[in-house]
Amino acid sequence: MIKFSELKKELGKNALYRFVPMNLNSLQSLINSTLYFGDPHFQNDPIDSSYILNISSFPLEYFSIRLKGEDMELVTKEFLKATIDDKLKEDYGICCFSDIYNNILMWSHYSQGATGFCFFFDRARLIDNLEDQNDTMKLKEVSYSNIPIIKPVLKDNKVIIDYENIVFNKLRQWNYESEVRIICNFKEDNMLEKIRVYKYKPTSLRGILIGERMKSFDVLTIRNIIKLPQFKHVTLFRKIRQEYYPNKFLFKTLF
Repeated sequence: MIKFSELKKELGKNALYRFVPMNLNSLQSLINSTLYFGDPHFQNDPIDSSYILNISSFPLEYFSIRLKGEDMELVTKEFLKATIDDKLKEDYGICCFSDIYNNILMWSHYSQGATGFCFFFDRARLIDNLEDQNDTMKLKEVSYSNIPIIKPVLKDNKVIIDYENIVFNKLRQWNYESEVRIICNFKEDNMLEKIRVYKYKPTSLRGILIGERMKSFDVLTIRNIIKLPQFKHVTLFRKIRQEYYPNKFLFKTLF
């Protein structure tokens, strides 16, 4: 059985982690080798995918030409915001990961107080699997700054928006997450229908990290899943709490 330190060294910066609670959705994701790409507006941060509009370069008459007597700037902002929000909701999906496995806040916030578990992916294999199904898949580290300022422009009578600046940006308060996101676009010319659940090959998954407070029966459930033939290459690790060094992370190989 491989040690956690050995697997971590093997993958190096190619390692990618996804923290989840112990629930039905997480177990289905594990058993079926699937990932869900959610609405950018409904992430854990209540102001995720927020933005500030700067319309200094946008022609005010584009939306308000038929609305005589209206405040053209106000109308333009309202129409642009509706356009952007609808596009994000209908055409974009986000799946969230992290570069780190050893932050106590991540285990507390995303695995229900270390009662859940963490997927340990090979990021190169994972993104290759996803790109085979949707060529708009893009993996990128999140930038932590202020709410982004978006400057829509008009080109060939089409509204051009930098959507990536919206979905790959979070406030500085979240920088402890070291978040990595994979986004995709559900454009009609890419697929016949919008799909939010994508499969990946089980070989993209290299390990499962179990929180130290996971119940014994739940540990047994995960262990039995890992015994399935498609997971023969996956190693199961258990997070061990250090009594005098709570921020020091050790993982014991279970299976």
